[in-house]
Amino acid sequence: MYVLVDGVLLRMAPEPPGLPPGTAVTVRHDPGRQRLVAHADGTGAVAG
Repeated sequence: MYVLVDGVLLRMAPEPPGLPPGTAVTVRHDPGRQRLVAHADGTGAVAG
């Protein structure tokens, strides 16, 4: 999954796996995986 953050495209793991394109996410660092993780933010908002 790729997420655009402040004009920078970042590669990260989706959480939960299988998030549909356009899902609003919160980006976090997962120290266990040592990578960025995109968590569904739960608002139901879709980027557009």
